[in-house]
Amino acid sequence: QFVLSVPPGMEVVSADAEGAFRYELQHTEEGTLIKGETAYQIRNNFEVSVRLRRPLKRGGERFVAPVVRCLGVEREQGYLAVEVPGKLQLTEALRKEALPVDVRQLPSEMVENAVSPILMAYRYHAARPEVTLDVVRLPEREPAAQSVDRVRAFSVLSDDGQLLTDLRITLRNRLLPNLAVLLPNEAQVRSSLIDGEPVKPSLDAQGRLMLPLKRSVGDTDLAAFTVQLVLSQKAPKLGWLGHPELALPALELPTSAVAWTVYVPAKNRYSQLRSVFDAQQQVGTANWHPGYHEGGVATTGMQATTSVPSSADTGALPVRIKLPETGIRLEHARYWLSPGAPVQVSFFYIRSWLRLPFMVAGFVAVLVLLLWVARRQGRQAWLGFAAFVVASALLVPMARWLWWLAVILAGLRVGLERGWGSVLGALPGRWFETGRVKYATWRASATPVAWPRLLANLALACMLAGMVLAALALGLRVLAILARPLAG
Repeated sequence: QFVLSVPPGMEVVSADAEGAFRYELQHTEEGTLIKGETAYQIRNNFEVSVRLRRPLKRGGERFVAPVVRCLGVEREQGYLAVEVPGKLQLTEALRKEALPVDVRQLPSEMVENAVSPILMAYRYHAARPEVTLDVVRLPEREPAAQSVDRVRAFSVLSDDGQLLTDLRITLRNRLLPNLAVLLPNEAQVRSSLIDGEPVKPSLDAQGRLMLPLKRSVGDTDLAAFTVQLVLSQKAPKLGWLGHPELALPALELPTSAVAWTVYVPAKNRYSQLRSVFDAQQQVGTANWHPGYHEGGVATTGMQATTSVPSSADTGALPVRIKLPETGIRLEHARYWLSPGAPVQVSFFYIRSWLRLPFMVAGFVAVLVLLLWVARRQGRQAWLGFAAFVVASALLVPMARWLWWLAVILAGLRVGLERGWGSVLGALPGRWFETGRVKYATWRASATPVAWPRLLANLALACMLAGMVLAALALGLRVLAILARPLAG
């Protein structure tokens, strides 16, 4: 017969041992007694396995670690190991008749039978050891069961500032009932679809668009589905030149990949789409996620940007968007977008006919320089000018590069003949000497400083410098468009 004492507050789930062990429970004020007996006598070693249970308060509490005692024995000693399968924070508050030891000093049976890492270990040689612990439940966060695999957007920008966007969101969802979308300013939803079926979105208290979602099919490998939105919004009108900014809606979920195609009128010259983050391109053979099906053809990663439909059917009331085939196509692609972060791009444009004055001015400048050189060196310079004209006629797309090259070479040659190098080298010394003489003269005259006039001149100089820098920046942007335009 064996009698075991269980501390109060613990519920006995089961007790098991060899020798056809059977038991009964007896509840007392000091706890629960397990009275067990075997069918035959036991010699040497005997082991009884007891499973106890005690619910913990949700906000945390202080409790004494349960140690089962054997009654009616001469002496008692043992080990106590504490492991936490869940998310709990344990702190030792009080210890009596127990000595903390390293986990490696525990019996091998205890370490091998542990289902999670052992956080605390003790050894005791008394009949009533006490280890009081403070336990606090750590907040458990449900792992994300939904994600946005890809956002594919097609936008059409007209001359009068109308922007029409076809937004396709491919995602996986297990538990999320709605997808919150923060629309750009003054954007209106023309239609919304989920896998080709029309749905009706709503607005929440924060003004976000709430799109109803369906659950993805599958247990472990969720199947993706597509949410399609057609948006219309106002954009700056396209004049002679400008720097418009465009934005896509912000999603509440992180996005693995974003690809945006913008169609603009062909009568202008445009720069590349620029954003806070530079455009990214997939390199190598790795794939971010399974192939994206568009138009019945499976593609992977950002390579889907090459298959662009000429139109898209959207909305419960069929709204058909005609994408211009003759317009200029601007592209922007990137990977990984944080939750709530919108995609914002901008570009610089200039009217195509504005290139003509710059081209004529460059040609006239080159002609004047070449005539000047020809007047000084005779027939050889005229032959060089004729070769330059022929090369410009044959290589029209590269003519501007040849003109600028000719200007630079002609200027260098004239400068070397005139001795401009020595003059430029002597300029810093002359400026320094002139400044030193003027400063010495000003110190000797001891004329009182007219501070109002000085401050007025300083403000005027700052204003003129700002105007010059702004004009210079605008000119550099225009030159960048002329030097690297996008093909229509």
